[in-house]
Amino acid sequence: MRSYELFEAGGGRFDMQRLFAFAEATDSDPFAIILSVPFESPEFAVACADTKLALIMMMHLQGFHEDRGVDIAYLDPPNIIGGFERVFKELGTKLDDNEAFLRHWFDGRKGASISLGSLSVRGLRRRKG
Repeated sequence: MRSYELFEAGGGRFDMQRLFAFAEATDSDPFAIILSVPFESPEFAVACADTKLALIMMMHLQGFHEDRGVDIAYLDPPNIIGGFERVFKELGTKLDDNEAFLRHWFDGRKGASISLGSLSVRGLRRRKG
């Protein structure tokens, strides 16, 4: 337990093995933890903890590398960008669909109502506006 507390507090040595052990112990996404640093958003790591979004993305990237090897050097950046734009647009549409489903479900409830804005579900982030 002491090493976990030290790691969580930012002390001790850092290496990937410790990061993965920490992520396993906390059921979090190790790649989301890493990405939260350059994103300057600890919330990103929290949002990915349940879904393992960054971990799944890295697993697919690794599989793509294993299938295609060094040929990935021949991909054009515009094609890569377009592919990721399509994937993230589709995921955004899924989030919008989930929000619409929840809104419809809450609207159909009788008795005490819960506003969707006050609903706190880890991993569900509503758009502001």
